[in-house]
Amino acid sequence: MDLNIALLRKSVDWAKEEAKQNRGLIPIARAARDKTHTWLQGSWGSIKLGRGWKQNIREHNSIGFGNHVVAIDPMTCGTTGCIAGHICVLNGDDYLVPRYSDIGDVVNVEYVVDAQGEVYSIKTRAMQLLGITWNEAAPLFEGTNSIDTVERVAQQIAAAHGEEL
Repeated sequence: MDLNIALLRKSVDWAKEEAKQNRGLIPIARAARDKTHTWLQGSWGSIKLGRGWKQNIREHNSIGFGNHVVAIDPMTCGTTGCIAGHICVLNGDDYLVPRYSDIGDVVNVEYVVDAQGEVYSIKTRAMQLLGITWNEAAPLFEGTNSIDTVERVAQQIAAAHGEEL
């Protein structure tokens, strides 16, 4: 696999900046207020659905998902995400949320849909986009990682591919 070092750098830089700006703040609260995508390593992606969220959905019917979910642009509402979730967002993938969610709900997202309508778990999609193996992804996407650990693991992955973070 070829490592997408530019995508790895961009996602780690984003997480470092978010961590610096948000020390002491609850990320989902900041996201809901600012309507931005913020780093929270313990969640693949979370969305607090605001007013008008249903205006930004597109129907998505997929084998195994039926018509119980819709795709939503993750930048529309306040969101949080780990490195993997952010990698998917950077690629333009949309989060899948339950159709019957309501305003004010905080939805934990585990799946994305790409531009071709293919559904992926966030972990699988981020691994694919980065060009990394499961053994590389597991420590990078670990939910308990501090920002320092995320950066250290990313540096190790880059070095293993002959790159520098």
